[in-house]
Amino acid sequence: MKELYKTIISGLFPSRCSICLKYTDKSETFESLCDTCLTSVSIKTGFSCPECGKRIPTITSLCHRTNFLLVAPSAYSNTYAEILIQDLKFKYIKSAALPLAHMILQSLSSVLEEIPFDISRTLLVPVPLAMRRERERGFNQSALIAKEINALIPQLIYTPEILVRTRYELPQSKTCTREEREAHLKNVFLAHIPPEMKGLPIFLIDDVYTTGATIRNAIIELKNKGAGKIIVLVAAKT
Repeated sequence: MKELYKTIISGLFPSRCSICLKYTDKSETFESLCDTCLTSVSIKTGFSCPECGKRIPTITSLCHRTNFLLVAPSAYSNTYAEILIQDLKFKYIKSAALPLAHMILQSLSSVLEEIPFDISRTLLVPVPLAMRRERERGFNQSALIAKEINALIPQLIYTPEILVRTRYELPQSKTCTREEREAHLKNVFLAHIPPEMKGLPIFLIDDVYTTGATIRNAIIELKNKGAGKIIVLVAAKT
């Protein structure tokens, strides 16, 4: 019955490429990104400095000291990344999560040898939405991306429950300065890391890295509760 339902839906609402709007089919790598546009996506390698945005080819070439590393395969100004993220967050096209996950993993693969921990002992944690926001949207876009990453790397330990958002807050676009965003997000996260998971490294997943206020506040709470090393994986950085 479920397969029949999918067939009917795909017949009524065929998949389109988010970029060129061409109809896609089973021969394409992704539902929401045709293979022609896929070949045009440029992926950044190396880490990005969370403070200044500078590309960091190796861990030994850090330019600012922070308590986490950042992997961002694209700038948000990149048309391909922006459209896919907009489609996922605001047009509710969930299939856009898969190409975004692939972009993240392509970028991550360029620094795998630099990562100082065992991938199979690493927690995969999406940045949570407030319950109200998730009900409004119907899903958490960061969790969808994290699930696609987990499907591609099943050795990772998907643990969305260890980090929750305790209250609803204005979207970052509604707050103007970095200081306002930092103040608005203070103490908005609550982490609970089981004793057997304390000290384990974490891949923290989000869709976009803007000022870093959300990520920094999430990391402060995770570190306070016993998290190990943290690498932030995002689809794009502004």
